[in-house]
Amino acid sequence: MYLTLAFHQKLSGFPKFQMCLASFQRMTYRLIALTFITSLCLADISISNAEEPPISIGILATLTGDSAAAGANCGDGLDAARALYAPGDKVDNRKVRFIYADSKGQPAVAVSEFQRLASIEKVSAIVSQRSQSTMAISPLALSMGIPLMGIAGQSDLIRKNPHAFRSWPPAETEAKKLAELFPRWKVERVAMVSVEDEYTLSLRDSLREALRRYGKKLVFDVTILPSDNEYATIAAQIKQTNPDLIVCNLAIPQNGAFVKKLREMGIHTRIMGNFWISLPDFLNTTGREAAEDVAVAIVDDSAPWLRRAYTQAHINAAPSVLGYTCFVALAAILQAIERTPVPVDRHSLLETLLKTEQIQLPDQAIALRGREVIFPLLLKRYHGGVMVPF
Repeated sequence: MYLTLAFHQKLSGFPKFQMCLASFQRMTYRLIALTFITSLCLADISISNAEEPPISIGILATLTGDSAAAGANCGDGLDAARALYAPGDKVDNRKVRFIYADSKGQPAVAVSEFQRLASIEKVSAIVSQRSQSTMAISPLALSMGIPLMGIAGQSDLIRKNPHAFRSWPPAETEAKKLAELFPRWKVERVAMVSVEDEYTLSLRDSLREALRRYGKKLVFDVTILPSDNEYATIAAQIKQTNPDLIVCNLAIPQNGAFVKKLREMGIHTRIMGNFWISLPDFLNTTGREAAEDVAVAIVDDSAPWLRRAYTQAHINAAPSVLGYTCFVALAAILQAIERTPVPVDRHSLLETLLKTEQIQLPDQAIALRGREVIFPLLLKRYHGGVMVPF
């Protein structure tokens, strides 16, 4: 040790040695610094990847209850969109969680499930099917800053909630389309039966306005509860007013039973109804003969790409109007996630959705204007047990 120290002291007297030693020290310091910086960067990347949580999307639908068939149709469309735009539950390598909740078609249950989705599951957006549920949770979604994509026809949804979007024709649009049949059918006297529901009441009010614009007379106008089933009494009252058009604006289980009772009582007046009349439940209840010529105004779900999307997602059911609109609703959110910088949260996703002007579908683009998907409507009627265009 003493020899080494002495040798070092002797060499230190030479300038070249001192230069080499200083150079070596500088290289050592640089190597240490570079190693430290590299370690920090790798640690930062590792922490970033570990801490970036999946993006959670809540799905609130009528999975059970009287409207379970509608929830199933919506679910098919959601599954098709999920398979196409989030294969492996990933969007642009970002993991997405889809959390389903059952509203049972009841506002109180919908609110309870919303609280779970918002507070426990920490969802960044919610897709909500059915007006009753959507309108019940809308004020809560607004207060918590959660983007809400509603498959709901209630007119006030996007008017009262600046964070809400609609993937369904509003009641005013549906009423205007149905009113096109007034001159075609030479309608003068109208009887209308509605049920207490966010969607049907909005449609009722819009139809009243349409009748006023066309100068038609509303000779019978009653609103019943979802639990009411005294159809014979209502039919007898309608018969006394002698209308040339009956508007059947009831709930899914009621529409078919009421129209069947009308026909059984010998009332063969023309009938138009709300969207729910287009669901299979209606025809299953009325039978072909009673359903003949009953008219609705609905979204066109005949696009070939939709059937292909169902097939690719291994969905055996045929595409439906609800399936189509739910497909578009989820597609809008998933495409917004793809365009939103990391990290994706409620606020950033909302900002992206607010800037969205169109949703890209497999063979076409559909407009999103004023936070509302623009769905053209078709007039259709039952003929021989199937729905056909006018």
